[in-house]
Amino acid sequence: MKKIAVLLVFIVFFFGSLAAQVNGQLVNLGDRSILHVWGSHYERGYALGYLMGDNIMTIFSNYFFALVTHNSVGIYNNFLNYHTQNFVNDARYVSEAQGVIAGMQDSGTSLFHGPLQRELDVEDMLLANAIVDIAYLQNPADLELGCSSLSSWGAATQDDAQLHGKLAITRLLDWTRHSSLVANPLLVVHHPSEADECTWMSLTYPGLFGALSAI
Repeated sequence: MKKIAVLLVFIVFFFGSLAAQVNGQLVNLGDRSILHVWGSHYERGYALGYLMGDNIMTIFSNYFFALVTHNSVGIYNNFLNYHTQNFVNDARYVSEAQGVIAGMQDSGTSLFHGPLQRELDVEDMLLANAIVDIAYLQNPADLELGCSSLSSWGAATQDDAQLHGKLAITRLLDWTRHSSLVANPLLVVHHPSEADECTWMSLTYPGLFGALSAI
């Protein structure tokens, strides 16, 4: 009987591991995170959701919902309805959003959002990724979204063991000083399997998979 029980545990673990194959690798360097993802848009989205699920919920709840929609269910639903009725999302990014949600679910991350009283879904993920458009709709005359960068070379980098005076570009994620963003900077390196896409890097925050700033 014990042998049967052990065998069942092994089968569940083995096939569970296969089902939860993740095309991603997360490396933490102090308070910074670097995430490599590879495969299709869905597979890369799945890896983001699986490996960064809790962080995604933090950004959505504490920044997007709290700051962009002012913790208002009514405002949020108005934006969601407007987005659903007026925005056309590329099929690849819809697939990526589906992957994010599936990855979060499989990782055990709770998608339940208290104020909305429901679980987040693909449409919520797509809305969050339209943050710049939504912010523009709110106040087109005084939009203060943007980041900056610093280029260093010569004497500024000559003592670096790798650069030896060569050019380095430092990306400053100074969109806002909101605590949730400051605590969750993320560099995502994409290795697409699509023949018409190239490897690229995104300087972003968990859950925002479009190109806020890209190399």
